[in-house]
Amino acid sequence: MKKEFRSLKLLHFPSKLNKTYFILGLVIFYLIIIFSPSRIIYFTSYFIATFFFYIATKNIQKSLLYSLILSLFSDFGLAKSIFMMQPEEFNLGPGWSISPMTVFIMTLLPLTLLRKIKTFQKADLFILLFFASSLISFYIFPYTNVLFGIISLGEVILSYFILRTLLTSDDYKNAAKILISLVIFQVILSGIQFLIQNPIGQVSEAIITNNPYGLTTREDPNLFRVSGTFAHPNFLASFILLSYPFLLLFPSSNIYLNIFKILSILILFFTYSRAAWI
Repeated sequence: MKKEFRSLKLLHFPSKLNKTYFILGLVIFYLIIIFSPSRIIYFTSYFIATFFFYIATKNIQKSLLYSLILSLFSDFGLAKSIFMMQPEEFNLGPGWSISPMTVFIMTLLPLTLLRKIKTFQKADLFILLFFASSLISFYIFPYTNVLFGIISLGEVILSYFILRTLLTSDDYKNAAKILISLVIFQVILSGIQFLIQNPIGQVSEAIITNNPYGLTTREDPNLFRVSGTFAHPNFLASFILLSYPFLLLFPSSNIYLNIFKILSILILFFTYSRAAWI
């Protein structure tokens, strides 16, 4: 009994957070995502989540930070047709798009610049050196596709520095809960895709833009590859690998999380992604 009590304690919400609005915001966000009739409504769902996060925290900066975390793995964006990779006849898809993450980065960047960055670490130096090498590669190979890659990489690096600067220790558990909710959502959606052996046909599934019936393995066209809301099964596999450690942060005595830990591994397998296992 004491063990169960301790496990529940680990899952507590900070006293300053209204957990009802926090959870309600996530639930409404995922319902809009799954039933969204258009891209605009899909895009708006992130700002609806921001509104509920604000009611829950009474802090605009925290609500924007939580929304940024929610948008980190989004494969959705607007104006994709403007940023198509070349040559277009190869149908390589968009190299970049205006995503919810783009909006949250631009909103939070001024707040970040007003703050002093925490202790500079070796990892920061390696990240900046890697970005500098990317800029040099663009100078040597000034192609549109390389530019799109640099912009996308720049967004990821800015997100890293924003979260590293503005997130406090009080935010870590809430950030972990948001990431876990993303895993649970992707596992449920991918599970439905596996059962029907097809995308469910919603706007949220980025893969249906170029592959309305999803993807199968090259070796066996009968092996359907689940993709969640991502544009490719490899992206879903990468997301699960990156997010799975957050499931391990919470107690193993929680039966519901244990179920999703197992299901996450199964979904990872059904992506049939070689890249994930490497």
